[in-house]
Amino acid sequence: MNRNKLWVILMVIIIILAIILIINLVKKDDVNNGQNQVQQEEFTIQTENGNKVNTSEALKKPREELGYNVSNITLEKQDAQTIFKLQLSNQTNADKPGQLVDIVFIDKNGNEESRMALYIREIKAGASIETQATINNDFTNVYDFKLETRN
Repeated sequence: MNRNKLWVILMVIIIILAIILIINLVKKDDVNNGQNQVQQEEFTIQTENGNKVNTSEALKKPREELGYNVSNITLEKQDAQTIFKLQLSNQTNADKPGQLVDIVFIDKNGNEESRMALYIREIKAGASIETQATINNDFTNVYDFKLETRN
């Protein structure tokens, strides 16, 4: 009888350890699958490294804003900051002085969603610069933008 009790106890211990091992393997697999998944909103995609990138073609298209040719536009959330990068070209024959402008983010219906300030430094005639604005709010899931002079 004593021997049978020992076998029963040993089998119960083995079953409990097997269940714990299976549960841990399932949890680990769920965590790995969650890290490799790419989450997507309407105009953004979250990459595997955790950055959130705007994918709107309307936002990325080159344009003229406030007398500047605007190109190479990106909008991305890295860690806790949203970073809006763009290239500005002065295709006129006159230097453009530095100025503070608003980046107005727009939804699909043309309504304003949010704003960011951007300082554009002086750009000589025929020259181009790369500039960026950074903010701690997440403004990445927007359809388009425009630049407005600040009053």
